[in-house]
Amino acid sequence: MTDIPSRFFKDILSGEFDFSISRSNRLAVGMVFTYAREQKWLETIVKTKADELNISLIGIRNVPTNTDYLGSIAKQSKPKVFQYLFSVKPSSEKNVETRLYQFRKLLEHEISIHKKRSYFCSLSSKTIVYKGLMSSDQLDNFYPDLCHPKFVVRMAMFHERFSTNTQSTWAMAQPFRMLAHNGEINTIKGNRLWMHAREKVIQSQFWKDDIETLKPIVSKSGSDSASMDNILEFLTKSGRSIFRNIMMLVPDPYEYNKIIPSALKSFFIYHENFMEPWDGPAALVFTDGNYVVAKMDRNGLRPLRYTVTK
Repeated sequence: MTDIPSRFFKDILSGEFDFSISRSNRLAVGMVFTYAREQKWLETIVKTKADELNISLIGIRNVPTNTDYLGSIAKQSKPKVFQYLFSVKPSSEKNVETRLYQFRKLLEHEISIHKKRSYFCSLSSKTIVYKGLMSSDQLDNFYPDLCHPKFVVRMAMFHERFSTNTQSTWAMAQPFRMLAHNGEINTIKGNRLWMHAREKVIQSQFWKDDIETLKPIVSKSGSDSASMDNILEFLTKSGRSIFRNIMMLVPDPYEYNKIIPSALKSFFIYHENFMEPWDGPAALVFTDGNYVVAKMDRNGLRPLRYTVTK
């Protein structure tokens, strides 16, 4: 996962189609895996939903890939890889990332009800996810973008394992939209059931009636990591701080901690009324496009090592 290198896209795509965005608008990129028989259908759905949300589709880029680094089975299962480029005008009610989150949820709903297999790795004005079913040292060879001299980014988040206890698929390869996770969420069944129960009565002053377009908020299938990514994304795109959200989802142990500040202890006690802990063992690295953050589970069963750079 990297942040979006706007200069790269403007330079690379100038030869493919006219590429201009007004100063007040933001460039957004949707990284899409699709298939030949779904390609035209998906393009139609994307244009329709973009018009409904007043989002402008600039163009569609066929992402360069080098299949020489894939085995025969991987070549057979490889989807078509596209980047949908959008121009998004900020809104006084919802910021660009929030609008793009709702946009992607609407697209995922259409994909689901029509039983299609297309998948949005990411749809954001801040981050873009390159991933696939391959060895970690093949990624930059498979995606020439990542070796391009003009592909200059502020941050990158890298994960080199697939979700365990699930069938390996493109959709389950990490990182997800915000989260890269090593370990297990051992409370996942309860977490999913509680979220399913909340969805029946959930109300939001932020989303108002649009809250219905976001359901299901947490996927009932896939990996535990994917479900945690779902809820972290929902909370963050609803206008809450990513730091507050992760401390609510993965609280520190406070009951017998005599040195924890009383305000922080009160924070954990207060948020227990709204969200049960998503318990590890878990080593979590995540981003909202502005910060790259790491956190351990409250038992410290997946230790992390980090370096502070310049």
